Parts: sequence; C-alpha cells; structure tokens
Amino acid sequence: MPYPPVDLRARTHYCFGVKTLGEALIPSPSRECLELLAHVLKYESSQSSLFAKLDSITLEPESVNQFLALIQRRQKREPLAYILGESPFYGRDFVVSPSVLIPRPETEFLIEALLKLKPRPQQTILDLCTGSGCIAITSKLECPKSQVYGSDLSWDALTVAKQNSLRFNTDIHWIQANLLDPIRGRFDIILTNPPYIPLSDSEGLQKDVIDYEPSLALFGGSSGMEICQQILFFSGRHLKPQGYLIMEIGQFQSEPLIAYSKDYQLQFIECIYDFQRIGRILILKKG
Repeated sequence: MPYPPVDLRARTHYCFGVKTLGEALIPSPSRECLELLAHVLKYESSQSSLFAKLDSITLEPESVNQFLALIQRRQKREPLAYILGESPFYGRDFVVSPSVLIPRPETEFLIEALLKLKPRPQQTILDLCTGSGCIAITSKLECPKSQVYGSDLSWDALTVAKQNSLRFNTDIHWIQANLLDPIRGRFDIILTNPPYIPLSDSEGLQKDVIDYEPSLALFGGSSGMEICQQILFFSGRHLKPQGYLIMEIGQFQSEPLIAYSKDYQLQFIECIYDFQRIGRILILKKG
C-alpha cells in the first residue's frame, strides 16, 4: 500500500483511507475510515461531528502510523469488528476476537423472541454455542432476575465471553461443553445461534467471513442442520416441561427442523422472519 506524503492533517489521511478502501471494494469506505480514525483518536462523539472537524485536527506521527496500519488490515478484508476489537449487539458494544463470531443484527431477533415470552423471575436460561456471550449477557441484562448459563465448546470463545461478562458486570454461569456432553439440570428457556451454514455454501461466503471468522461457529455440516438437530435432541432432554427453545436458523431450514422437532416432544410455536423475509428464528415448546 503506497503511503501518502508526510502530512499530519486528519483530512489528508481520511481521504487516503477512503480511496484505499474504495479500491479494495469495501462497501462503506467513508464510514469505516471515520470509525478507524475515531478509534485511533479515542474520539467518542458522533462520526458526523468528527467529519466536520477533520480540517482542524492535526494528528501525531504515531497516530498516523496507527491509522495507516488499520487501513492496511481492512484493505486485506480483515473484518472491521476484529480490527476495532468490539461489535454492537442490542445497543451495547461487545468485545470480539477471531475466536468468536461477530454478532449480526438478525441475531437480535433471539432477544426479541425471549422478551416476547415474558420470562418469569428466577427462570433458568441457557445460551448454547454462546461465542462472545452477547446473547447470554443481553438476556441477563434484560431479565436480571433470571439465572443465565452460557455454554461453548471453545475455551477461547468462553474467554471472550467472560471478558464481556466483566464489562457489563453480569453474573453468568459459563460451561465448556460439547452439545452431546452431559450438562446438569434442566432449563426454562434455551437460546442458541448455532453453526447452520451448509459446507457447500462456503465458496459463496465473503472473504471477510471465510478467511477470518471461526469455521467452528459457521458450518453446521453438509446440510447445515446437523448441529441444529443435535440441539433438538439436547433440548428434548434438558428443557423443563412447557420450556422453550429459541433457535436461529438458516434459509430453507424451518420446515425440516419443525418436522425433526416432533421426534423430541417439541411443539412448533412460531417462526420469526428477519429483515430479508427469511425464516430466521424458530420457537419450539417442550410438551
């Protein structure tokens, strides 16, 4: 990446960053350059106010080097969330790293579905495949009297989840376990955003996703539903009577999973559609 002339004005480096990311086909180069510049400057006000001040800001040489290094990382398609070290979810910023999936807006429908059920005080909630812990922690923050558990196979993911738990001062019970490992107790509600992408779809994923995000959190086997089916089996054993499973799923997966769920005494309640009208959240109830 050719560096711009020695110039400490913020606008010069902002314009260079926009041009560099635009040539790399980054979808929103202007917005992302402002985010990266704000990160370097530790600027906490709005992006619009930073943009308005670009002509009056003079960068330190160290800040220039930091900004250009971040632009170079993004130019190589490293996800912006990993570069910044955090990502928003349900109005809060969560720590993320390449050990965990970056939270998506669609996953917030899980929380909306949970709140729609109006959980009673002292209910037990388990977040399977917790990753960054954003679902478990948000559940605890929105339902503070509930007992919340978060489970993941990856110890590295649980390390990130614990960081987030400290950030938001939440009391979560973290468990390292495979889906088929025994977990003590039964739960009123099981939430999960499991790996559900079919392996055959890997070639169609963006470079940002396939090269950087953990495959363990992305792929659910050849059909994409192998992990989801294990969760149905798990929920049949670990949900209390009248308990709920709220599960994020992929496109075209709702009907087969509803059919499978009957084998585990789970009753279909609702399928919630996302912004693109894809059946995204499946709600099932233990009979």
